[in-house]
This record gives sequence, C-alpha cells and structure tokens, in this order.
Amino acid sequence: MEISSFIQPLEPVHIDANVYDIMESFHSHKNLSFVPIVNHFNEPLGIVREQSLRDFTFTIFGHDLIKRKHISEFISPCPIVSYSTKFIDLIQTPAFQQRGEGFIIIREGVYAGFLTVFHYSNCTR
Repeated sequence: MEISSFIQPLEPVHIDANVYDIMESFHSHKNLSFVPIVNHFNEPLGIVREQSLRDFTFTIFGHDLIKRKHISEFISPCPIVSYSTKFIDLIQTPAFQQRGEGFIIIREGVYAGFLTVFHYSNCTR
C-alpha cells in the first residue's frame, strides 16, 4: 500500500510570509498545531509549530519583538518522504518510530502534502 492515500492537502506557508500570517493561520484553523514551510520553488524546509510562536510571544517583550522575527527562526526539521513510498517501508524508518507531527510528502522534489501522526497511527492498529 502506498502512502498517497493517506496524504492530507495541508496548505504550506511560503518562507517569505510574515510571522503574523502564520499566527493568523493557526487562529483560523483551530485544529492546526503546525504548518509546513516551503521555499519559492515549493520545496519543503520544515514546519513551524504553534507552540514555538506562543512560547516566544509570551516572553517579556515577545509580542513586540516578534514583528522583527523571520519565519526561518521558528522552523523545525520534519522528515520528508517521497509520494511513492510504500507504507510498509515508512513504518520501518526511525522517523516513524519517533512519532512527531508526521511527514512532509514530496512529489518530484516539491511539496505534495502532509501525512500526520493521526493518519499513520490509525493504520498501524
């Protein structure tokens, strides 16, 4: 079974977006805890976690200082997997065992979607 049937079309944010754009994305989509970040060629760079932004804004002067921050300062790595990967191969990777947010899925080197922890943990039962 290929992972393509489990991919969510989670909309990425471009690296040149404003930090406030990401915060607005979290505000409008209450169930999001992270967003994928892509470059100008739609290649994945990682994810930004909502908690990272919250932690920063709750520090002293954080809300004022965040205006000067760039998205790249909040990016966390995230495993990247090819669209054609078979599910059996995915569950054997160390990244699968760590159970982070999930996997960024690429097709021909560009962002194609996201495979969340929820989806693949349901498949292993």
